[in-house]
Amino acid sequence: NTTGSYLDTLTNYLGCDSILTLNLTVKPISNYSYNQTICSNQTYLFNGVNRNTAGIYYDTLINYVGCDSFVTLTLFVKPISNYSYNHTICGNQTYLFNGVNRNTAGTYYDTLTNYIGCDSFVTLNLFINLVTNYTFNQTICSNQSYLFNGVNRNTAGTYYDTLINYAGCDSFVTLNLS
Repeated sequence: NTTGSYLDTLTNYLGCDSILTLNLTVKPISNYSYNQTICSNQTYLFNGVNRNTAGIYYDTLINYVGCDSFVTLTLFVKPISNYSYNHTICGNQTYLFNGVNRNTAGTYYDTLTNYIGCDSFVTLNLFINLVTNYTFNQTICSNQSYLFNGVNRNTAGTYYDTLINYAGCDSFVTLNLS
């Protein structure tokens, strides 16, 4: 198993010495180890297989001199992040998500990068509470007044007030006073 010249003496078919010389060349094998890091939603192709589990993997190839080349991969897998949350707004408001002002109930998605460089999937469940509108008519005599929006009204006209409804949103009230 060592490169060199080796001699042996044998007896040939005539009974004479036959000197045999072996010139042995031992070619080197190769060893290569490396680390690779991926995110858990990715794969890494090694030894013909897409790998997605952390661990140590081995392969044997043929090196440049035709001998074994042993390759060792240490694969690290970093986690992705998933975050889901609910948010409620009133029907006359918007909510900024993924660069867009949202004003329709629904589920919205965004993909960001987490603190270790992997995907962070964000899900927004947006709910809309209704804004209410209430209009009513009131008639008074000219010598009377009607209390509306903290003021005693005694002139015919249309008056407005904004209150908060049961859902915590605006409630627009319109009084038509005659």
